[in-house]
Amino acid sequence: VFFCIALRSIASINPKEGRMLGAAFRPRPSLVGQVATNVVATTCSTAASRLSSLLIPTAAATGTTACRSFASLCYGSGGGPSSTRSSPTTTSHQRSPSSNKKASYSANNNLNGGNGNYENLNGNHNTNAGPSSLSITEPTASTTSVIPKVEPLSILKPKHFVPRAKRDGSKAADRLYQIMDSNGRLKRRHRRCGTRDLNYTAESWKAHKDVYRHFRHLSQIFKSSALQRLAFPDLTVNATVAGMLCYYNMVLVQNNPADILWMDGTSMAGATTAVGLMAGYRLQASYGRYDEARKFWGEINNAARDLAGNAMMWLSTTKDKQRMLRLIQAFPVSTQWHLNERGGHYQMHKNDPNYKHQLDAEFYAEMLDVFEGDETDQDFCCIVTSFRTGVNVPLGVASWMRQIIAGNVASPNARQDVAIYNRQMDDQVSRLVGCLGMCERVLRTPLPPNFTRHTSRLFYLWSNLLPFAMYGSMGLATIPASVMVSWAILGIEDVGVQLEEPFSMLPLRQYSEGMYSGVNDIRDTYLMGLPASTTANTAMPQIDFVDMPTEINGGGLNGSHPQHSHNGLNGAAATSTGRMGVEA
Repeated sequence: VFFCIALRSIASINPKEGRMLGAAFRPRPSLVGQVATNVVATTCSTAASRLSSLLIPTAAATGTTACRSFASLCYGSGGGPSSTRSSPTTTSHQRSPSSNKKASYSANNNLNGGNGNYENLNGNHNTNAGPSSLSITEPTASTTSVIPKVEPLSILKPKHFVPRAKRDGSKAADRLYQIMDSNGRLKRRHRRCGTRDLNYTAESWKAHKDVYRHFRHLSQIFKSSALQRLAFPDLTVNATVAGMLCYYNMVLVQNNPADILWMDGTSMAGATTAVGLMAGYRLQASYGRYDEARKFWGEINNAARDLAGNAMMWLSTTKDKQRMLRLIQAFPVSTQWHLNERGGHYQMHKNDPNYKHQLDAEFYAEMLDVFEGDETDQDFCCIVTSFRTGVNVPLGVASWMRQIIAGNVASPNARQDVAIYNRQMDDQVSRLVGCLGMCERVLRTPLPPNFTRHTSRLFYLWSNLLPFAMYGSMGLATIPASVMVSWAILGIEDVGVQLEEPFSMLPLRQYSEGMYSGVNDIRDTYLMGLPASTTANTAMPQIDFVDMPTEINGGGLNGSHPQHSHNGLNGAAATSTGRMGVEA
C-alpha cells in the first residue's frame, strides 16, 4: 500500500519517472501477485491523488529522493530481475550529460525556498534499456546536486548558547547552563518556574547526604519553588478565607456559639486522608514518567556510543566516518530541540517580539558548533532548514545515517562481509529512532486529563474548607495552620505536575554535551594508531595510509603529524614521534 501511494504521488509530480519506477517494481513472475498489486493500486488511487495534492514541494522532493534511494538499495546489487549495477568508470547504459540533467528532479520550491535540483545521493537512475531495465551510476561532480547555503533568519546573535571554542574553563558551565548556586540548580526566570538540577557529581551527592541538610533546606524554604509557585493564588486564597472566617467569628458575632461558622474536625479527617493518598499517587505516577524519560535518554547515549564505534570500525571511507560521527552528535541536539520548545534555554520568553528569531539563532549556532563551523555542509543546511519548516529533524538525521550505511555496500573499499556490519549499524539507528518514538509518547500523552482536573478541583476545595475544620480548636491560629497544611499537600501535587512533563525538568542540554564528548573520545581512540609507548628510537614500518587522514590530533581529523599529539578533551596527554600508519 505504501509503495502504491508513493508511486502514485511521484507519477503525479513527474509522470516519466513514475512510469519508470512503476515498471521496476511490477511483480512479473506471479500473475496472482500482479493482479493483487493492481487491485491495491486501484483501491488506493483516490487516497494517493489526495496525498500528492497535499504534499508541499519540500515533502514531494524528499519523497522522490527517498523512493530513488530505496530503488537503488533493492536493485543496485543485482537483486532485481533485470537490473544492473554499473561501476563509476564502466556503465552498461551510460547517459549523456544532457540526459542526466533531464533525469534530475527539479523543485520550484526546495528546502530553502529557492530553485534547485534534487538527485539521489546514492546515484542516478538510467532507463535507456527500456521500461523494465534499471541502471544505476555513481554520482559524479557534474551530477551531484549541492544544497544552497542557509543563513540566519535575522541578525540576532545567540544570547545563551556558548560555542565550545569560547568556553573558558571553570566559568563555561556557568555561562552555558546559567547555574544559580553551588547546588547545581539552574536559574529560575521567575517564581512560576520549577527547580531544574544538573547531573549530580561527587560533591552534589556529598551535600545531598549531609547530616545538616534539614537545617539547610529549612533555611532556604522561602526560595523553594513549591512555596513560590503556590504563594499566589492558592495559598493567598487559603489565607484570605481563613482570615475572613476569623474576622467574622471573632469580630462580627464575637464567638457566639449559635452564630459562629465552623465544621467538625472529624468530618475532614477522612477527606484529608483521601487527599493525601491521591497526592502521593499523583506524585508516583508522574515520577514514573520522569524515570522513563531518563532511561530513554540513557538508551540514546548507549546507542550513540555503539554506533560511533561501529562506524569507526566498519565504514569504508573517512568521509563517511566523519559524516556519520557528526550526524550522531547532531541527533541528541535535534532531539533536545524536538522535545523542548526552547531547547533548554529557559531564560527566553515568548513575550519577546524577537522570540522566534532568537530560537532560530540559538539552534543555528548550536548546530553550527556541532558541524565545526562549516556552514556549507549539506547535512547542516538540511537540518537548519528542516527545523525552520517544522519537520521532524531527528527522524531526518536518522534517515541520513541509514543513507550512509546503505552507501557503504557500494564502496570499493568495502569488505566482503560488510552486510553483516551494516546490519549491526542499522540496529543502532533503530534504537535511536525507537527511543525518539518513546520520548514522543511520553511528551504527547499525559496522565488522563480528567484525573488531573478532578484532583485539582478536590485539592482546591479541600484547602479552602480546611480553615472551617480547624477554627473550633485553633481559633486565630487557624490562619497560619491552614496555610501550612495546604502548602504541605498542595506542594506534593505541584511537584507531581512538574514531573509529569519531564523534558522541561531533565538537563537535556547536559546529556547532549556528554554524548558529543563521548563520540569525540571514541573517534580519538580509534585514530590514535599505534600505542603511545612507541618511542622515536624504535624503527617503525613504512605503512601508507589507506583512505585515512595523514594529520591526526585529539581535537579532530586535522592536526599535526608525525608529532602524534592526542589532546583529548581537556588538554595534552602522551606524545609519541615516528611514522605511524593506519590501514582502513
